[in-house]
Amino acid sequence: MSALPSGREVLTVEWLSRTELRLLLAPCDDSSNPLAHEQGHAAVVTRTDRYDVGQGAITSKELAAPAEPVVRLDHSREARRLLADLAAAAGQRWYARRRVWDVKGLEDGRVLAALDGTLVEVGPRRPYALVATDPDERQDTWVTALGAGGTRCRLLPHSWEPAEHYCGGPAVEVGRSLVYAGTAHPGRESQPGGVYVVRRFLSGARQWEHRSDHPAIHTDGETVCVAYSSGALAALDADDGSLLWRTNIEVDGVPTVALSLAVVPRDHLLVGTVDGRIL
Repeated sequence: MSALPSGREVLTVEWLSRTELRLLLAPCDDSSNPLAHEQGHAAVVTRTDRYDVGQGAITSKELAAPAEPVVRLDHSREARRLLADLAAAAGQRWYARRRVWDVKGLEDGRVLAALDGTLVEVGPRRPYALVATDPDERQDTWVTALGAGGTRCRLLPHSWEPAEHYCGGPAVEVGRSLVYAGTAHPGRESQPGGVYVVRRFLSGARQWEHRSDHPAIHTDGETVCVAYSSGALAALDADDGSLLWRTNIEVDGVPTVALSLAVVPRDHLLVGTVDGRIL
Protein backbone atom coordinates (compact mmCIF):
# COMPACT_ATOMS: atom_id res chain seq x y z
CA MET A 1 0.00 0.00 0.00
CA SER A 2 1.17 3.52 -0.76
CA ALA A 3 -0.44 6.60 0.78
CA LEU A 4 0.94 8.77 -2.04
CA PRO A 5 -1.30 9.58 -5.02
CA SER A 6 1.36 8.43 -7.49
CA GLY A 7 4.86 6.97 -7.62
CA ARG A 8 7.44 9.37 -6.14
CA GLU A 9 10.89 8.91 -4.65
CA VAL A 10 10.74 9.75 -0.93
CA LEU A 11 14.14 10.99 0.24
CA THR A 12 13.42 11.39 3.96
CA VAL A 13 10.55 10.83 6.39
CA GLU A 14 10.41 12.63 9.75
CA TRP A 15 7.73 12.88 12.44
CA LEU A 16 7.50 16.47 13.66
CA SER A 17 4.79 15.61 16.20
CA ARG A 18 2.16 12.93 16.79
CA THR A 19 0.06 14.42 14.01
CA GLU A 20 2.58 15.98 11.58
CA LEU A 21 4.77 14.05 9.16
CA ARG A 22 7.43 15.80 7.07
CA LEU A 23 8.19 14.28 3.68
CA LEU A 24 11.09 15.25 1.44
CA LEU A 25 10.30 14.18 -2.13
CA ALA A 26 12.61 14.05 -5.12
CA PRO A 27 11.62 16.09 -8.19
CA CYS A 28 9.56 14.13 -10.69
CA ASP A 29 11.24 15.76 -13.71
CA ASP A 30 14.74 14.34 -13.22
CA SER A 31 14.99 13.46 -16.93
CA SER A 32 14.73 17.12 -17.99
CA ASN A 33 15.86 19.00 -14.86
CA PRO A 34 19.68 19.17 -14.55
CA LEU A 35 19.33 20.19 -10.88
CA ALA A 36 16.95 17.37 -9.97
CA HIS A 37 19.55 15.47 -7.94
CA GLU A 38 20.35 18.59 -5.93
CA GLN A 39 16.76 19.58 -5.13
CA GLY A 40 13.78 18.31 -3.17
CA HIS A 41 10.19 19.20 -2.27
CA ALA A 42 9.46 19.40 1.48
CA ALA A 43 5.84 18.87 2.49
CA VAL A 44 4.19 18.47 5.89
CA VAL A 45 1.17 16.17 6.07
CA THR A 46 -1.19 16.50 9.05
CA ARG A 47 -3.57 13.83 10.35
CA THR A 48 -5.45 13.72 13.64
CA ASP A 49 -5.01 9.93 13.65
CA ARG A 50 -1.58 8.93 12.37
CA TYR A 51 -2.77 5.32 11.85
CA ASP A 52 -5.81 6.22 9.77
CA VAL A 53 -4.08 6.53 6.38
CA GLY A 54 -5.20 4.43 3.42
CA GLN A 55 -4.19 3.86 -0.17
CA GLY A 56 -3.64 7.22 -1.93
CA ALA A 57 -4.89 9.13 1.12
CA ILE A 58 -2.26 11.87 0.78
CA THR A 59 -3.37 14.25 -1.96
CA SER A 60 -1.29 16.00 -4.61
CA LYS A 61 -2.34 19.34 -3.08
CA GLU A 62 -0.77 18.36 0.25
CA LEU A 63 2.49 17.49 -1.51
CA ALA A 64 2.64 20.70 -3.57
CA ALA A 65 5.79 22.54 -2.49
CA PRO A 66 8.48 24.53 -4.31
CA ALA A 67 11.81 22.91 -5.09
CA GLU A 68 14.63 23.79 -2.75
CA PRO A 69 18.31 22.83 -2.52
CA VAL A 70 18.86 19.69 -0.44
CA VAL A 71 21.81 17.53 0.56
CA ARG A 72 20.93 13.89 0.00
CA LEU A 73 22.20 11.85 2.93
CA ASP A 74 22.96 8.15 2.75
CA HIS A 75 20.84 6.41 5.38
CA SER A 76 21.46 2.89 4.05
CA ARG A 77 23.73 1.81 6.93
CA GLU A 78 21.27 3.07 9.53
CA ALA A 79 18.37 1.36 7.73
CA ARG A 80 20.24 -1.95 7.52
CA ARG A 81 21.02 -1.82 11.23
CA LEU A 82 17.39 -1.08 12.08
CA LEU A 83 16.14 -3.97 9.95
CA ALA A 84 18.71 -6.33 11.46
CA ASP A 85 17.62 -5.31 14.99
CA LEU A 86 13.94 -5.83 14.17
CA ALA A 87 14.66 -9.27 12.71
CA ALA A 88 16.79 -10.23 15.72
CA ALA A 89 13.99 -9.18 18.09
CA ALA A 90 11.72 -11.61 16.20
CA GLY A 91 14.32 -14.39 16.43
CA GLN A 92 15.26 -14.16 12.77
CA ARG A 93 18.27 -13.09 10.71
CA TRP A 94 17.93 -10.26 8.21
CA TYR A 95 20.03 -9.95 5.09
CA ALA A 96 19.78 -7.72 2.03
CA ARG A 97 18.24 -9.40 -1.00
CA ARG A 98 20.12 -8.75 -4.23
CA ARG A 99 18.32 -8.01 -7.49
CA VAL A 100 18.03 -10.99 -9.86
CA TRP A 101 19.26 -9.74 -13.22
CA ASP A 102 19.14 -13.06 -15.06
CA VAL A 103 17.72 -16.56 -14.50
CA LYS A 104 18.08 -19.85 -16.36
CA GLY A 105 16.58 -23.27 -15.73
CA LEU A 106 19.07 -26.15 -15.88
CA GLU A 107 18.31 -29.66 -17.16
CA ASP A 108 18.61 -31.17 -13.68
CA GLY A 109 15.92 -28.84 -12.30
CA ARG A 110 18.24 -26.37 -10.60
CA VAL A 111 18.10 -22.65 -11.31
CA LEU A 112 21.12 -20.54 -12.27
CA ALA A 113 20.77 -16.87 -11.32
CA ALA A 114 22.90 -13.76 -11.76
CA LEU A 115 22.50 -11.28 -8.89
CA ASP A 116 23.88 -7.83 -8.13
CA GLY A 117 27.67 -7.92 -8.26
CA THR A 118 27.87 -10.02 -11.43
CA LEU A 119 30.32 -8.37 -13.81
CA VAL A 120 30.02 -10.61 -16.88
CA GLU A 121 27.33 -12.94 -18.15
CA VAL A 122 27.86 -15.42 -20.98
CA GLY A 123 24.84 -16.82 -22.83
CA PRO A 124 24.43 -19.39 -25.62
CA ARG A 125 23.33 -16.80 -28.18
CA ARG A 126 25.18 -13.90 -29.65
CA PRO A 127 24.84 -10.56 -27.86
CA TYR A 128 23.34 -7.49 -29.47
CA ALA A 129 24.03 -3.81 -29.02
CA LEU A 130 22.86 -0.47 -30.38
CA VAL A 131 25.70 1.33 -32.15
CA ALA A 132 25.27 4.95 -33.27
CA THR A 133 27.36 7.07 -35.63
CA ASP A 134 27.02 9.93 -33.12
CA PRO A 135 26.44 8.42 -29.62
CA ASP A 136 25.68 11.81 -28.05
CA GLU A 137 22.85 12.53 -30.49
CA ARG A 138 21.97 8.84 -31.07
CA GLN A 139 21.86 9.41 -34.80
CA ASP A 140 22.06 6.63 -37.41
CA THR A 141 21.64 3.90 -34.77
CA TRP A 142 21.85 0.27 -35.85
CA VAL A 143 21.02 -3.01 -34.14
CA THR A 144 24.41 -4.69 -34.22
CA ALA A 145 25.49 -8.26 -33.48
CA LEU A 146 28.71 -8.59 -31.51
CA GLY A 147 30.99 -11.45 -32.53
CA ALA A 148 34.17 -12.98 -31.19
CA GLY A 149 36.89 -10.44 -30.39
CA GLY A 150 34.38 -7.60 -30.39
CA THR A 151 33.68 -7.69 -34.13
CA ARG A 152 30.49 -5.90 -35.19
CA CYS A 153 27.92 -6.88 -37.79
CA ARG A 154 25.19 -4.38 -38.65
CA LEU A 155 21.81 -6.09 -38.86
CA LEU A 156 19.13 -3.42 -39.30
CA PRO A 157 18.44 0.26 -38.56
CA HIS A 158 17.01 0.71 -35.07
CA SER A 159 14.34 3.24 -36.06
CA TRP A 160 11.40 2.44 -38.31
CA GLU A 161 9.41 5.71 -37.94
CA PRO A 162 11.47 8.81 -38.87
CA ALA A 163 9.38 11.09 -36.61
CA GLU A 164 10.15 9.09 -33.46
CA HIS A 165 13.29 8.84 -31.33
CA TYR A 166 13.96 5.31 -30.00
CA CYS A 167 15.80 4.09 -26.91
CA GLY A 168 16.76 0.43 -26.85
CA GLY A 169 16.11 -2.38 -24.38
CA PRO A 170 16.37 -6.16 -24.07
CA ALA A 171 16.24 -8.45 -27.11
CA VAL A 172 15.69 -12.14 -27.90
CA GLU A 173 16.00 -14.15 -31.11
CA VAL A 174 12.83 -15.79 -32.42
CA GLY A 175 13.60 -17.83 -35.52
CA ARG A 176 15.21 -15.60 -38.15
CA SER A 177 13.94 -12.44 -36.48
CA LEU A 178 14.63 -10.30 -33.44
CA VAL A 179 12.13 -9.30 -30.74
CA TYR A 180 13.25 -6.31 -28.71
CA ALA A 181 11.81 -3.68 -26.38
CA GLY A 182 12.44 -0.05 -25.53
CA THR A 183 10.89 3.41 -25.43
CA ALA A 184 9.83 5.68 -28.28
CA HIS A 185 9.59 9.47 -28.04
CA PRO A 186 8.22 11.99 -30.53
CA GLY A 187 11.34 14.16 -30.63
CA ARG A 188 12.72 14.09 -27.08
CA GLU A 189 9.54 13.98 -24.94
CA SER A 190 7.83 10.85 -23.65
CA GLN A 191 4.16 10.13 -24.30
CA PRO A 192 1.48 7.63 -23.22
CA GLY A 193 1.91 4.40 -25.12
CA GLY A 194 5.52 5.30 -25.84
CA VAL A 195 6.92 1.92 -24.82
CA TYR A 196 7.22 -0.75 -27.49
CA VAL A 197 7.91 -4.43 -28.04
CA VAL A 198 8.53 -5.13 -31.72
CA ARG A 199 9.38 -8.15 -33.87
CA ARG A 200 11.50 -7.38 -36.91
CA PHE A 201 13.19 -9.52 -39.52
CA LEU A 202 16.88 -9.01 -40.27
CA SER A 203 15.81 -7.28 -43.48
CA GLY A 204 14.34 -4.52 -41.28
CA ALA A 205 10.73 -5.44 -42.04
CA ARG A 206 8.43 -5.15 -39.04
CA GLN A 207 6.16 -8.13 -38.39
CA TRP A 208 4.29 -6.67 -35.41
CA GLU A 209 4.51 -4.02 -32.71
CA HIS A 210 2.98 -3.90 -29.21
CA ARG A 211 2.65 -0.58 -27.33
CA SER A 212 2.28 0.09 -23.60
CA ASP A 213 2.70 2.89 -21.05
CA HIS A 214 5.38 1.15 -18.96
CA PRO A 215 8.96 0.21 -19.86
CA ALA A 216 9.43 -3.45 -20.83
CA ILE A 217 12.28 -4.95 -18.85
CA HIS A 218 12.96 -8.36 -20.38
CA THR A 219 11.72 -10.70 -23.09
CA ASP A 220 12.33 -14.41 -23.48
CA GLY A 221 10.83 -17.51 -25.12
CA GLU A 222 9.01 -18.48 -28.31
CA THR A 223 5.92 -16.95 -26.75
CA VAL A 224 7.19 -13.46 -26.05
CA CYS A 225 6.99 -12.85 -22.29
CA VAL A 226 7.27 -9.21 -21.30
CA ALA A 227 7.88 -7.76 -17.84
CA TYR A 228 7.06 -4.12 -17.15
CA SER A 229 8.30 -1.73 -14.47
CA SER A 230 4.69 -1.34 -13.33
CA GLY A 231 4.86 -4.91 -11.97
CA ALA A 232 2.79 -6.34 -14.82
CA LEU A 233 3.72 -9.51 -16.68
CA ALA A 234 2.30 -10.28 -20.12
CA ALA A 235 2.61 -12.89 -22.86
CA LEU A 236 2.41 -11.97 -26.54
CA ASP A 237 1.87 -14.28 -29.50
CA ALA A 238 5.23 -14.45 -31.28
CA ASP A 239 3.59 -14.61 -34.70
CA ASP A 240 1.34 -11.56 -34.60
CA GLY A 241 2.08 -9.76 -31.28
CA SER A 242 -1.45 -10.20 -29.92
CA LEU A 243 -1.91 -10.25 -26.15
CA LEU A 244 -2.37 -13.79 -24.79
CA TRP A 245 -2.60 -12.96 -21.10
CA ARG A 246 -1.59 -10.31 -18.59
CA THR A 247 -1.22 -10.37 -14.81
CA ASN A 248 0.36 -8.41 -11.96
CA ILE A 249 3.18 -10.03 -9.96
CA GLU A 250 2.59 -10.28 -6.23
CA VAL A 251 4.27 -12.22 -3.41
CA ASP A 252 2.00 -12.78 -0.41
CA GLY A 253 -0.14 -9.90 -1.60
CA VAL A 254 2.81 -7.50 -1.97
CA PRO A 255 3.50 -6.20 -5.51
CA THR A 256 6.95 -6.72 -7.00
CA VAL A 257 8.68 -6.10 -10.34
CA ALA A 258 10.37 -8.66 -12.61
CA LEU A 259 13.91 -8.00 -13.80
CA SER A 260 14.48 -11.29 -15.64
CA LEU A 261 12.49 -14.10 -17.23
CA ALA A 262 13.26 -17.59 -18.50
CA VAL A 263 10.98 -20.25 -19.99
CA VAL A 264 11.62 -23.72 -18.51
CA PRO A 265 10.14 -27.16 -19.36
CA ARG A 266 6.45 -27.94 -18.76
CA ASP A 267 5.46 -24.41 -19.82
CA HIS A 268 6.75 -22.89 -16.60
CA LEU A 269 8.22 -19.41 -16.36
CA LEU A 270 11.04 -18.41 -14.02
CA VAL A 271 10.83 -14.83 -12.78
CA GLY A 272 13.71 -12.99 -11.09
CA THR A 273 12.52 -9.93 -9.17
CA VAL A 274 13.88 -6.57 -8.10
CA ASP A 275 13.57 -7.59 -4.44
CA GLY A 276 15.79 -10.66 -4.80
CA ARG A 277 13.22 -13.42 -5.30
CA ILE A 278 13.05 -16.22 -7.87
CA LEU A 279 9.45 -17.20 -8.58
